[in-house]
Parts: sequence; structure tokens; C-alpha cells
Amino acid sequence: GDPAQFERYRAFDTLDRATSLECISNINIASNSTVAMLEELLLWGNALEDESGFRTREHDCRQLVETVVKRLELISKGKGISVSIDVDPALNIEADPEILKTVLRNLLGNALKFTPRDGRIHVVARRESDAIMFMVSDSGPGIDDSVRDSIWNSVERKSMPGTEQEIGTGVGLAICKVLVERHGGTISFESRKGEGTDFIFRIP
Repeated sequence: GDPAQFERYRAFDTLDRATSLECISNINIASNSTVAMLEELLLWGNALEDESGFRTREHDCRQLVETVVKRLELISKGKGISVSIDVDPALNIEADPEILKTVLRNLLGNALKFTPRDGRIHVVARRESDAIMFMVSDSGPGIDDSVRDSIWNSVERKSMPGTEQEIGTGVGLAICKVLVERHGGTISFESRKGEGTDFIFRIP
């Protein structure tokens, strides 16, 4: 971390209210990032080992999305990023809700990591002819051509720091691919240099 920040934390009791709140926010964001990294590693191990199938049931798509957005709200607010949701309240899906939340959490967390302060993220879910489509769009810098081919490969792909030097494990997108494909679905992305990225997955 930044040595200057550590010095500010050591003298916490002498700080004004605004600076104190900023320090608390930074500590919370760092803590959430560490927890998310540990969860990713655990999920990656489970995804590789668990061949037992999923616990599917009908679930409310909007509720799934709102739960994930709420969980990551501290990070989005800390960076001033607006997260909008476009999901029909009547849209349901027959799937494992925990798997879907894991995929959505990884994609949204990735979008928050690479979207600059005061940016925008849009989360969409809608019914298509033979699947439910989920999309997480961000206003970040886009994905560099040099990593496009290895983006789903946890071995080849190294974790890149976020816009505010957030760190990760480098396995989040690989987890998403494994979980979506084991659910019979597909996952892909579209990215425009300097304009943002759309991650899209479909569950039949």
C-alpha cells in the first residue's frame, strides 16, 4: 500500500472527520478485496473438484442481480461508480442461484476493479428464444489486445491491478467460464478500446 496512507492511519485520532471517513472507506475496500480473493480461490478449487451437479430451482432474476449489486455496494460507492439494473421483475430462471450469484459477483467485481472513479456499470438480464441472457457492461478502458486470447485461462493470465491498484487472484473469469459451461451455458465478451467491456453469459 501507499506508505503515506499508513502514516495517516497511525495518527487516526488526530484526523479531521472527512479524512477519518476516507481512511475508514479505504480500509473497508481493502478488507472486502482480501475476502473476495479468498472466496475466489476457494471457489476455484471447488469448481475444479465438484462434478456432482447443481441444485437447480426457479428463482427471481432481478432478486439475484440486486443481491449481488448490494453486496458490492461499498466498493461501487467508494469509487463513485453508478451501477444500474435492467431486469424485468417477472423474469425467472431455472438454475442454481448460488452459481449464478458467484458468476455475477465475479463479473461485477471485475467491472468495478477496472472502471475508473465516477464511471458507470450496467447489469442486464432478459429472456431470449432459448436462454436467459445476463450482461455486465462497464465504462472502463476496454481489454487490451495482448490478453484477449488468454482471458479465460487462469494459468496463462496474470492478475492485473485495477484502476486504483486493486489486486486479484487472476482466476475469477476462469471460475465464471467453468461454472457457466457446467450449467450448459456459454460466456463471452465484447470490448472496445477506451469505451468499455460487455461480459455476456447465457443459461439455457
